[in-house]
Amino acid sequence: MRTVSRIVCVGGVLGVSSILTLSSLCLGQAKRTAAEARSGTGLQTTPPKALSPAEIERKTDALLKQMTVEEKIGQLNQPFHFSKKKVDEEIAAGMVGSVDHVLDPTEINALQTLAVEKTRLHIPLLFDMDVIHGYRVIFPVPIGAAASWDMTMIERDQGIAAMEARAGGQQWTSAPMLDIARDPRWGRIVEGAGEDPYLGSKVAVAQVNGFQGILPIDSNHMIATAKHFAGYGAGEGGRDHDAANLSESQLRNVIFPPFKAAVEAGATAVMSAYMDLNDVPATGNRWLLTDVLRDEWSFKGLVISDNNAVTDLVPHGFARDKADAARRALDAGVDVQMSNYGDVDGLLTAAHDGTLDREKLDSAVRRVLRLKFQLGLFDHPYVEVKPMEDSVLQEHLKASRIAADRSAVLLRNDANLLPLHPQAYKKLAVIGQLADSRQDTLGPWTGGENIDDTVTVRRALEQSGKFESVVYAQGIQLGRKYSSPFDSLMKEKPQRRWTPEQADDEFRHAVEVARDSDIVIAVMGELQDMDGESASRASLALPGRQEDLLKAISALGKPVVLILFSGRPLDLQWEVEHIPGILDMWYPGTEGGNAAVDLLFGEANPGGKLPFTWTRDANQIPTYYSHNNTQDPQNQGRRYWDEPSVPLFPFGYGLSYSKFSFAPPKVSQPQIKVGQPITVEAEVENTSDVAGDVVAQLYIHQRFGSASRPVRELKGFDRVLLQPHEKKTLHFTLSPGDLSFWSTAKRKWTQEPTTVDYWVGEDSTANDGGSFVVNP
Repeated sequence: MRTVSRIVCVGGVLGVSSILTLSSLCLGQAKRTAAEARSGTGLQTTPPKALSPAEIERKTDALLKQMTVEEKIGQLNQPFHFSKKKVDEEIAAGMVGSVDHVLDPTEINALQTLAVEKTRLHIPLLFDMDVIHGYRVIFPVPIGAAASWDMTMIERDQGIAAMEARAGGQQWTSAPMLDIARDPRWGRIVEGAGEDPYLGSKVAVAQVNGFQGILPIDSNHMIATAKHFAGYGAGEGGRDHDAANLSESQLRNVIFPPFKAAVEAGATAVMSAYMDLNDVPATGNRWLLTDVLRDEWSFKGLVISDNNAVTDLVPHGFARDKADAARRALDAGVDVQMSNYGDVDGLLTAAHDGTLDREKLDSAVRRVLRLKFQLGLFDHPYVEVKPMEDSVLQEHLKASRIAADRSAVLLRNDANLLPLHPQAYKKLAVIGQLADSRQDTLGPWTGGENIDDTVTVRRALEQSGKFESVVYAQGIQLGRKYSSPFDSLMKEKPQRRWTPEQADDEFRHAVEVARDSDIVIAVMGELQDMDGESASRASLALPGRQEDLLKAISALGKPVVLILFSGRPLDLQWEVEHIPGILDMWYPGTEGGNAAVDLLFGEANPGGKLPFTWTRDANQIPTYYSHNNTQDPQNQGRRYWDEPSVPLFPFGYGLSYSKFSFAPPKVSQPQIKVGQPITVEAEVENTSDVAGDVVAQLYIHQRFGSASRPVRELKGFDRVLLQPHEKKTLHFTLSPGDLSFWSTAKRKWTQEPTTVDYWVGEDSTANDGGSFVVNP
């Protein structure tokens, strides 16, 4: 997407000569182009040629030399635009460098005008937004996208999101979230890729590449931010913001890999986490933000705090006051401070009392200015206000529908109930609040969408022409005990609460609607505000009376298909015994309803696989596949005396309308030396009459060494389309890095002489495999 205005300055923007003279030369054109952008008649100019790294450094250094300490601190200030008057005044005073969550491009241009016209140095703003799974068009939530195991799709979809967001005036996204989550009570599991560091690393790279494109970032892409560094997904009790206590082995083998992969892929920014990590808050943790991130990984980009994380070092009991918090965050490695209302008093106080490291301040400001030059904002500060072309919108909607199709996971299909056969059932009952909720079809973390584009399951089924009649009943009404702080941002407002009498009537009505049908499709799970930030929960049960309603409907003897909307595994122990068809669609996005029809009738074949282990209930947590053997491994499934201690569904699980068979895999050679790669070969066949995708998954286990290793670790996967009865031979290369780990005993990364077992199959319980020897 093209931006619309260009400030042409003699000798280059803010050149080495007189910065004030150059700024004055630019000001007249800036005023004209600002007015044109606001009116939607902006200049149709070609974006300027990207500056060379040397030119960017020259211009950055020249501008930095002209700045007062207050102006420098302003560049490190990122407020939300909640208090409009206060933020506008701070922008005009040169005390804001970037702004978070401004959705209206006209408002973005107005704020940019304040920065370009009113400030002494005319430095443009950056605009940041949580572009998590789409912007105008919404795609499946990230945990759902990860369930596709399709990195090409993920990269494409985040590229579409970046294009739309950039056209809407955003240059920066606070995504992707790369926290490994092994406690599904944590609400933000929905924003990540699940429990596995290998899958998480691949998803991280795909998202960074999608958001940023080929570096340097062009006008169709945006800054990607790897968050939350690090350990946020391991908070005690699965509770948002609570402390994480993780060994260095856990950090380096499990938590860090997706972040390191994102850095190696070129992520421009990293966000520090909220919580205490081993008693040191992540936002004040020099070991994390400097020793590991910058010194070990050679990260050259920008570090931004999570919201209010710097000032909150005081209530953490870590910093004495705001000035101490600001100083210690800067010393640790934080560049930009995100906060609700732009609280930089701490930095100003520390600067004035002489305790702020001016060299570190300059380094942080230099990283911000460098980004603004790289993005061409000094030449193109404004966004063109115009609607998306319909042809582009339709292409993006098509991509959203495909993504929802490819992300869905078929959990149960008793007696091959699915796919449904056309004309087999005349009267359909659609049951459940989520079947008719546009907001809950989209899921959490949206903002730029046109909610009227959203297709619900009810609407899609009514318009499908597959049934003579479609009757809908809500049946139950869901709600949280404690409200979500994000409810006020939703475009579809919550329903008025039912009285107990209304609730009973609606429940009975839903049962009667089901009784009068030939088949029931129930859409159940969690409201979108039950997942995401500030959405941790103690129980994994279906909220409200949903299971009671399912039991009442099931007792009618009608075929029932349960479609799940959620971002976490729920307690489905009763459902997997009594509901013949269960399809997890996560929160599928704008085209979710149409995708549901595709999947129900076989116009799309489910191929998604679980990116986490599906625990039976909250009492089993933590449950993840890559645990260590420890003592008495043969009784792993009987650790509890009152229920099995194995999951409901394994990591990587997912059914299909096709059937697949794997031949025993083999390796390229039976022995290798430390430092050598090895190839695993596996043949897979579609043994059915239905074309479908198989996700071949490679797992390994190191039998012995300086430290115990997990029973299985994912080290390769490939999603492959197979026609009926087609065979394909797949090859996976295990590099020395794949066979290495951080050893607590050695306190370093190591590849060791050992015996390695391997398996290839459809999930983490694959049976077919072998072993090879690694010699010194």
